[in-house]
Amino acid sequence: MLEKSKSASPEELAISYPSDQAEVVAQYYDTLSQGQLEEAYAFYSQARKARLPFENWKKGMSHTYFIRLKTFYIVENPDVVYASFIATEYSSDWSDLKTREFSGEWTLVRENGLWKMDKSNISEVAQ
Repeated sequence: MLEKSKSASPEELAISYPSDQAEVVAQYYDTLSQGQLEEAYAFYSQARKARLPFENWKKGMSHTYFIRLKTFYIVENPDVVYASFIATEYSSDWSDLKTREFSGEWTLVRENGLWKMDKSNISEVAQ
């Protein structure tokens, strides 16, 4: 996705890139769940990437085994998408798997005509 987007025309980007905010968030979690970290990171805004460099973000994902998006939708503000998902993480020696649920909101911004994920207010759901 990253390489194609560098050489793609605006028309090609419009066809292959999600067209609304909720679709961007859904595609992000789908890409993430497939272990395509570089492609998932491409959904982030330039400002988010500046705050969270790829290598740091990747380290934070190093023990994530599985992610499943449960629900997502645009809230009252069209720049904000609610998302809830389940993440399963493993211990460094694989002796323990822990599944946790998270929910919250993503704020998206427009960059070069595309919606990008900028800020998150995601937290673990108390069990």
